[in-house]
Amino acid sequence: MMLTCSSRSRSWFLFVVAASFLGTGIVVLGYPEKDDLADETRSSDQVIDHAVKLHAHDDETTPATSSSSHQHRAEFRRRLAHRTLDPKSKANILAAHELAMAQAKAEGKFLYEEREDPFQVMRDETMKQQNQRKKSGTIPSPKDANIEKLQSGFMASMDCPKNDTTCASAIPTRLKQQALDPLIQTEKDDEDVEALDKKLPWLSNKESVHLAVDYLGVTVDAGRHYFPMSWLKRLIVYLHKMHYNLIHLRLADEENFAVRLDSYPQLAAAAISNKTYSPAELKELVAFAKGHQITIIPELQLPIRTTSWARAIPGLLMPCANFICETAHYVPLNLDHLDLPAILEGVLKEVIAIFGHPPMLHLGGALSMGEAKECLREVAKQMQKDVPVGEEPATIYWIKWEGLIREVLKRIGYPEKKVIRTQLVASVDDEEEESVSSTTKATEDTSKAKEESKPIQRVGGIEHYWMTLPQLSNSNNLNSKNWVPLPESIVSTGLDFALDDDDSAWKIYKHTQQVLELSVKPKAILVGTMHLSTNLLPQQNLWLQRNVLARLVAVSMAATAASDKRGRANSELTESDFESSYQTACQSLLPDCLCEFQGHTLVSTRSFLDLLSKRSQDWRHAVCNRLTREFSETIFQPAVHARASAISGGNAIFGEFFHRLPKVYEPYNKRGSKQFFVDPVKELKHRVEKTGLIVDMANSLVDIRLIKAFFVDFIAPLGVDWLQLRLSDDFAFVPQLEYNSLLAQSMWTNELPLGVPKLTNFRLLVNAANEWGVDIIPEISISTNAGGWINGGFLVQCPKLFCKDGTGIPNDIQDPMFLPLVYDVIRELRATFGGSYFHLGADERVNNLKCFEENGLKADEDPPFGEFERKLQKVLALLGIESESVIRYDNDEQLTYKDRVGKITHYRAVPGGDLPDIREEEPFLVTVDLLEGNIYSVYQRTRKLVDLKPMGIMGEIRAWDLAVWNEHYMRLRLIAFKLGFSEWEGEQSGDEELDHKEFIQEVLRICTALKYSECHKDQKKAADVLNSEEIKKGDDDDALDSAPEIYPVATAKFRSAMCNKYTRARRSKRMREEFLLPAVEGVTTS
Repeated sequence: MMLTCSSRSRSWFLFVVAASFLGTGIVVLGYPEKDDLADETRSSDQVIDHAVKLHAHDDETTPATSSSSHQHRAEFRRRLAHRTLDPKSKANILAAHELAMAQAKAEGKFLYEEREDPFQVMRDETMKQQNQRKKSGTIPSPKDANIEKLQSGFMASMDCPKNDTTCASAIPTRLKQQALDPLIQTEKDDEDVEALDKKLPWLSNKESVHLAVDYLGVTVDAGRHYFPMSWLKRLIVYLHKMHYNLIHLRLADEENFAVRLDSYPQLAAAAISNKTYSPAELKELVAFAKGHQITIIPELQLPIRTTSWARAIPGLLMPCANFICETAHYVPLNLDHLDLPAILEGVLKEVIAIFGHPPMLHLGGALSMGEAKECLREVAKQMQKDVPVGEEPATIYWIKWEGLIREVLKRIGYPEKKVIRTQLVASVDDEEEESVSSTTKATEDTSKAKEESKPIQRVGGIEHYWMTLPQLSNSNNLNSKNWVPLPESIVSTGLDFALDDDDSAWKIYKHTQQVLELSVKPKAILVGTMHLSTNLLPQQNLWLQRNVLARLVAVSMAATAASDKRGRANSELTESDFESSYQTACQSLLPDCLCEFQGHTLVSTRSFLDLLSKRSQDWRHAVCNRLTREFSETIFQPAVHARASAISGGNAIFGEFFHRLPKVYEPYNKRGSKQFFVDPVKELKHRVEKTGLIVDMANSLVDIRLIKAFFVDFIAPLGVDWLQLRLSDDFAFVPQLEYNSLLAQSMWTNELPLGVPKLTNFRLLVNAANEWGVDIIPEISISTNAGGWINGGFLVQCPKLFCKDGTGIPNDIQDPMFLPLVYDVIRELRATFGGSYFHLGADERVNNLKCFEENGLKADEDPPFGEFERKLQKVLALLGIESESVIRYDNDEQLTYKDRVGKITHYRAVPGGDLPDIREEEPFLVTVDLLEGNIYSVYQRTRKLVDLKPMGIMGEIRAWDLAVWNEHYMRLRLIAFKLGFSEWEGEQSGDEELDHKEFIQEVLRICTALKYSECHKDQKKAADVLNSEEIKKGDDDDALDSAPEIYPVATAKFRSAMCNKYTRARRSKRMREEFLLPAVEGVTTS
């Protein structure tokens, strides 16, 4: 056993029980030293509350509903990462926080389930920077002020209605021209491309131009937007005049599959327009570009960001419906699709042929291998796949993908060294949230797996950099051991005209020079224009709004400047010299109004990101509606606060025990013996070692004072040995514990003014029992048939079974935090009731399998009941409870498992008076249902059960309703039970059964002596009752017709009330059938 303590400002203790004790790590969080208890006694869940507070925002003015749960979760993880706690403690704090987040979502504190839109995040960051500049008092330069004025004027020109002369008068004349974009051929401009080519001058002397890199290019994002062929050809002409020699044409992304291939025409899907390119059109475009010394290289974004593939062939997309509706981005291909290798081979082979076997082929990729992680986790959960410890589904996915694409390239004969891949800045294991693990074993195994893992060998020979600049080795801030950068590089870093800052032409020029001066010379400089579209309307022409053509001039000026023999760009131009040269060069090709912006965008970055965010949201909702449908399922209400309290309270008392081990365990009560028995009772001796009554408080909750009064007046005078209190089963958890008060729940609390009684209130009953020499045996079901624990948050998730049957609901025995809670509960009960025996309720392993199966247990798997029982036995040993004194109910399979805690088997009452099948080789108890049948049949059944020679016999009272007691003469039934297990002093044998007449005489004699109301004042009335036609029959099958009314827990009405109280409907998403994985039958479709 190992104890780890660390002292901090509040003296928090961290207890770790080693695996050598319970077979798993149990982390004890935040138990304060004894000296601190006076200040920390407000509630048992103080420590978890303290931990959860870590995620609170500093800005108290921001309403909770304005943020998504993902924001809160990310912020919490960021703060938690900086706490000086060991990984196990962080794991448990994180678990408590996840519960709190679930509760917050359940209570509607987060209005949106969608993840934050990335463009909105960028927009907010831009606003933050602007506000900081304003607060700092920074005065914009006259140049900046002029740019802002120009941007305001252009935005006004877009927003002016056609006939609004007042609005139009405020717009500068030069911005009123509709033909601002030279790439758009308007109706008034019938100039063909050849004429444009002849008319346009070169940006600089063609004969003296020398590119400092092999390729200078620009991206055209046809994977998101359709660009007319005329627009593309005009672009080629302008790029040619600017000395560009490369176009990176993205054909397939999340929104569009832009080419209608001959091999797989069904792949063509346009989300923005209904237009796609034919192979003939693209071949013509390639030939046209070649005639202008420009190479076009195609890109197919693989294997993630492939939402556009979904419309084509069923099953090509991973069916992560909830992920799709939250983000719509990063959705991966289904690598298990049997036809995927052939599809990839056919698609790539045809694309390569269309583009004339290009010198490079772009296969996209991901900035982080974890981008599709949540999607893959969702699918793995649906398919109930086992993931090896230390391995993430995303890691397994990427390894499989690299092997698949390498084999496809080999088959089509395209050299791997010519393949471009998007820069990878993080593997799955690099992400912060994977740094903690929920159990000791998982932590150790994960660390070991990471140490032994080999870098992923990515396919390709050219790394396309977007986030950082290439270096000689992977020595930048991307210190991952799980991937290796590719040999050659293409650089777009700092030159993403869509999403980078609104830089001036001078800054763009200087940054391009910086790229050219790298010690590792890139193969190409590629200007990014992802997300940008073209349109006749300026409001939707994002290429125009971002002033791409004018900014391309600055890049070209840097890349084509006079250079030395080593190819390094000349950087002697000053800013003023550059601006003058830039204006001259720009105005030679483009409209003056575009050049006047000095390389800045035509609209503010804030306005542009607003538009992009709106487009992204509209597209995401459209994709969600097209690929998925809403699905409603029943789930348990989140028991966040109770679970957090249970974890805190259970661990606290568990830690206290190890902190100060008691030498000898002493129960709360000390038994006495009070002999107040009347003569008729004294004359009877028991035919069985132990006798007692079962008080079913779980199913019939009454005031403790009433139970005490009944015990003293009617039960104890009969001379029984035990009083068994059923406190927890499938329907309730009755005692309100001191450390874990939130566990308490009962459907009968409305009938009691103070609700579920506190455990301390039971001492009234304990004291009375002590006076009579009666042991109180607490009964709680722990592992199986434990639905009453629902407030604890540890139940196996099977809400359908819970609502349908209401029984057979187990606790999650694999949860490492459950055993400390069990220890806490048993310790409190043991300290209150004392006694020599303890009842641990049901051991219905087979019956409870239905719940595990609903939760995803496979047909060939079994829950680890045996392992849990072995750990439970060790926990009980700490409390001085031996297995020989533990009682368990017999199960439906009529089998005593070898690993079961509890050597005493308790057989429940068999309906109809049948006898249970007894296993005589073990000590056992039998039960009589005192409300079944008539009074004489209670006597008869009791005698038959005693003849089985049990260790003891128990009379069960499941209903504590006074009306039921009076209607069915419960006191007379108690006497009948007493006579059934007794014989008279002096008799040689107790085998002789009283006939009906003798039975009536003895019942009346004892009833009168005990002064029971039924016969004390009017014995004739009691005799009439016993002789009445209704109950005088001795048939064992004469069960009460009103059983459902007596036992309301057996009714459909009760189950419905339980279901309504503890479950709720959760709306989620499911893939539409036409998009499901055809090769996976286990994926839920409804």
